[in-house]
This record gives sequence, C-alpha cells and structure tokens, in this order.
Amino acid sequence: MVGDRGAPTSPAKGGREEAGRTHGSNDHKISYNENETMKRKSSSKLKKLTRRLPKWSWTVALPIVAIMAVAALPLTIPKSQRITIEGNIEIGTLPYYSEVNGKIIEMPIELGQNVKAGDVLAVFENTALRDQIASLENTLLKTKLSLDQLKNGNAPASQIAGNEVEIARQQMFNTQDTYLYAVSIYEDALNRGVDAETLAPLIIDRDNKHRLFQISEWQYRSSQQGVISVAGQSQVDQIESIQADLDFLGRQLDQAQSDLAKNTIKANQGGIVVTKNFQVGALVAAGQVVAEISREDEKLAVFWIPVEFLTAIDHGKILDISNIPPNSRTTKQTIQGTINYVDWSAQYTPREVASATNQNRLSFQVKALLPEVDWRVAQKVNLTLDISQ
Repeated sequence: MVGDRGAPTSPAKGGREEAGRTHGSNDHKISYNENETMKRKSSSKLKKLTRRLPKWSWTVALPIVAIMAVAALPLTIPKSQRITIEGNIEIGTLPYYSEVNGKIIEMPIELGQNVKAGDVLAVFENTALRDQIASLENTLLKTKLSLDQLKNGNAPASQIAGNEVEIARQQMFNTQDTYLYAVSIYEDALNRGVDAETLAPLIIDRDNKHRLFQISEWQYRSSQQGVISVAGQSQVDQIESIQADLDFLGRQLDQAQSDLAKNTIKANQGGIVVTKNFQVGALVAAGQVVAEISREDEKLAVFWIPVEFLTAIDHGKILDISNIPPNSRTTKQTIQGTINYVDWSAQYTPREVASATNQNRLSFQVKALLPEVDWRVAQKVNLTLDISQ
C-alpha cells in the first residue's frame, strides 16, 4: 500500500512539469486574449467619445494637427546652385544705321566683302538736297555782293529789300522741294505695302516737312507785301539787316550740307561685311540698320541662358568664363567678361548651340565682351553662374 501510495510520486512530478508547461502556454493565451479585449474596449470607448463630440470640433482640431505637423518638419534654408552653360566665340560687329528716310540708289558692298575705313556702304537719293545747296550758295553769294555794295554806298534801299524777297523765295522753294520729296518717299512706301513700323517715321517726316514749307511760304508772301522792308533805315541798320540774312543763309547751307552727308554711309573702320539688309531701290526709314561690319579687335562670348535664370544676368554684369585657349596671352584658368548685349525676346535655344543646360528650353541670348586673348571664332567656352534657389 505504501508502495502504491509512493508510486505516483514520479508521475506527480512529471505531472507538475507538464502542468507547468501547460500553465505557461495558457498564460500566454490569456495575455493575448486580454490585449485583444482591451483594444476592443478602448475602440468602443473612443467611438462613444467621438459620438459625444460636436461636429464643429473636428474643424478646429484638424487644422491644429496640420499646423503641428508642418511645424515638426525640418527648416529648409535656400541654397545657391552652380550651373555651367556652354557658349561660343563670335567676332564683334559694328552696325551702320540710316540717319534719313529715303531710297537707296547705291550699295556697292556684298556679304563677305573686305572693306576699309572710308569705303562707301550705301548712298541715298539726294537730288533735292543738292539743288537746295546750289540755290543757297547762289543766294548767299548775291547777298554778300549786296552787303559789299552797301558798305561802299552803291546799293539803294530797294535793292536791299529785293534781296530780302529773293532770300525768302529761295527758302520757300527749298522747303517745298524737301516736302515734295518726303511725300514721294511716303507714297512709294505705301504702294509697296511696307510694314507699319517702316511707314510710321515716313509719315512723321512728311508732316514735319509740310509745316516747314508752310512757314517759309508765309515768310515769302510777307516779304512781297513789304512787311520785311529796309526802307527808311540808316546805313548801319541796313548793314545789320543784311548781315543777319547772311547768318541765316549760312546756317541753312550748313544744315543742308550736313543732311547731304547723312545720305552717304561710310565705314568707320576696316572689316568684313557680315550683314547687308537692303538692296538698291529699297526704301529705308531713319534708324534702320543698313549693314554690319565685323570688328577684328572685338571678340564676344555668346551664351543662351534659360529664362528661369534671368535674375543672374544684367547688362554690365561681370561673368566668369573658362576654357581659355592654350598659348594665350594669359595663364589664368578663368577670365572675366562683361555683358554688353541681352536679347530680351525669349526663344528656344537654337539646336546648333544647345547644350545640356539649355536644350529645348526658352532662353535669352547674352553676349559678353572679352579681354584681349587669342580667341578663335566658334571656339567653345564655358560660363559659370551661381543661381539662388
């Protein structure tokens, strides 16, 4: 019996071990079940709580949460970006503008032609001006003769008054000729259907010439009626009057000769004709570029800079340019160029000069004047810009 009572001792121990393992496993299950139960209770309480909250509370709470989330983001400080744009070297050019409205009657140049200083590039119609100069010179000569006769006591007052009328008549004819020429230029342009930009200065010039003609016409009529008269004046007064006429004629002659000089465009220095914008017979308005001549003493670095980098460029700004040719006059790796031209009309970068930075992008053409280095035309150079982001 005793043996029977003690026999279960070993199994009991084994039973305790098994019970312990079972109890441990049950503890794990109980713990997991308790967690699930707590979650369900918490979720139920949260739902009850949200149902009790008024609807407007969410309109207040959500913005506050959003603001707290934004405030928790790290502060980003703007940094500068350094970019490199590829460009090329071009030779400088000197444009030659028309100073008059008129028709070209001579243009003895062709593209690629070498010209030297003083060579004629274009000549405008100037027959009316030449006739005006000849008339003024004739009147001036007669007036000087009258002054000499008056000083010698051989010129009567009637002759002096006649000189006044003659001067007024010549002035009227001169202004009439220039007015009629301006009208012919305008009508010719109108018949050719030129653009409004070219036609506008021709209209202004025509109207100005018409007003000058009306003034000179009135002066001539006044002289005929005796308004301008020297009768009854002393010899001293008569001499002063004729001297005033001489001064007036001299100014008119100088102005006419100056206008005649503007009808011929000459090269200021030697170079190659790189642009020829008109042919013989073309109508040109004052201010239009007739031709451009290369400047061997001037080299430019030309870049196409994307519009988003507009703040980095300005006329007169100094640029850092690299890729200097070997065997140059400088040992520097980078030199400075000065922006002297910006084409503010944005366009897509031309394919033949596009690079990774400006390809297929709207860009401005920028030219920088370079110091004297042995640059080669069409040579590639690099521009470095610091762009603030």
